[in-house]
Amino acid sequence: MAKKATKSTKAPQSSGFAARYGHLLTIDRVIIGGSVLLALILIGVFALNASQNSPVEIEGVVRSVGLARDHQENVTYPNTGLPPVGGTHNPVWMNCGIYDTPVRTDMAVHSLEHGSVWLT
Repeated sequence: MAKKATKSTKAPQSSGFAARYGHLLTIDRVIIGGSVLLALILIGVFALNASQNSPVEIEGVVRSVGLARDHQENVTYPNTGLPPVGGTHNPVWMNCGIYDTPVRTDMAVHSLEHGSVWLT
């Protein structure tokens, strides 16, 4: 009588990456490792962005700090030849546009406070 052929139930041995390290790559470890890697990348991006956006000192630029932002009718300013950069000003602003007559300084200061540009 002939011998019966038996099937092997063992999986073929592989010498690849999955065979060597597959037991280490569990779902939990992949998620945690990916999260840590993502956090490190985000920290690096934010740090790089913060270092590149640091203020640059430009010669001739004057920073004015501590100016009041109060509203008051009929404010007067010292006549220095330049528009004031801020301070107490009229509660009403000037609409952006071109004016043929001089504008009230206290109204223009309010517009400057909101980011308008004043060309004289």
